[in-house]
Amino acid sequence: MLRDYANLGASDPSTQQYFANLTTSHLLPQRSYLIGVSIAMSIILLLVATYNAKLRPIRLRSEARTAYLVAVIVGLLPWVHIHSFIVVGLFLTLFTATLVIRSRRIPWLWIRAGGLALVLAAPQLVWQFSAGYSSGFSYWNIGWLTTPGKSPVEFWWINLGLLVPFICLAAGRLFFRARAEETWSRLLVTTGLILFVACNVYIFQPNQWDNMKFLTYSYIFLTLPVATWGAQLWRVRPALRPILLATLIVIITPGVLSITRQITVSDKLLSNQDLAVAGFVRTNTPPDGVILIAPRHNHPVPVLTGRPVVMGYPGWLGSYGIDYLQTERDSSEIWTGGSSSTDLLIKHRVDFVVLSDAEAVEAGTTSEQLAERFDSIYSQDGWHVYRVRQ
Repeated sequence: MLRDYANLGASDPSTQQYFANLTTSHLLPQRSYLIGVSIAMSIILLLVATYNAKLRPIRLRSEARTAYLVAVIVGLLPWVHIHSFIVVGLFLTLFTATLVIRSRRIPWLWIRAGGLALVLAAPQLVWQFSAGYSSGFSYWNIGWLTTPGKSPVEFWWINLGLLVPFICLAAGRLFFRARAEETWSRLLVTTGLILFVACNVYIFQPNQWDNMKFLTYSYIFLTLPVATWGAQLWRVRPALRPILLATLIVIITPGVLSITRQITVSDKLLSNQDLAVAGFVRTNTPPDGVILIAPRHNHPVPVLTGRPVVMGYPGWLGSYGIDYLQTERDSSEIWTGGSSSTDLLIKHRVDFVVLSDAEAVEAGTTSEQLAERFDSIYSQDGWHVYRVRQ
């Protein structure tokens, strides 16, 4: 019963169910996202506190302070979470455009504030994109993770269910009525719609699923009018309450089960055996000694020792657009003792080899075979460390 119903596609792609639960997929495991979304929402609340529903400043003297404070916060946001920076930048662009339409004048204050934010953000943006962005990093793709041959409409019905018609109705109602007091809601929904469309026609990172970092914001912004409308109907139409309650239960049940499962699950990042081998490596290898490992995200050598490795976890390398395929092939050749393995050990300046019994099958070797080629210096609790013969 308890399982991650909000991301079934992770284990079974045939389900096409990839839209993960916001709490279990982002707020709990991703600290940078947690800080980024908190800052983004704080900026929006600060604007709401400064301007009334007609986007006129409640206090003229506070407008400039708010603008430059927001500029500084936004300018520093790429240091924390680049996706939140882009989302806030989009929202502020729409906000400034709305000011132009409403006042029929150019809001120079916000243009200067935007310039300040870009100046502050520029060094980090240049560093991030120059270090990680490469050919194939991002590309056009229709339907996000929709299975080829399937309909994106069907895909989103599978992922959002009853929220699809309710979002369409609530958003349509919001724009059709065009009430001045709902200006902020329309700005948020417009931002959410732009993000949703963008993520359905473009993949922003090598890992397609990482579009979720934008789609979570889209989800928050697009479901706000649904919640508001539902609360209004609950208050003024008592006869609809049973239907509203049943709909709410259907919508939130998968998320509730996912979060409940997360509370009951106990995952161990590193075992006592992992700690022991990491301690041995720290004590008995030089800080600059290059180590060949079987790359996984929780390998004790890169996690605890700070030693350089031939290749790290490919899931992270790929997320930054780093081409690791040749290094992966070289590592496989070394593990299996191929004809070029000696030359490859020299090429990658490998000093030590670390392998566990659990990793041996995937690596295509055994501890006994490695002991014939290298000097065994540690063998305990299923872990083996070897020194490369110079």
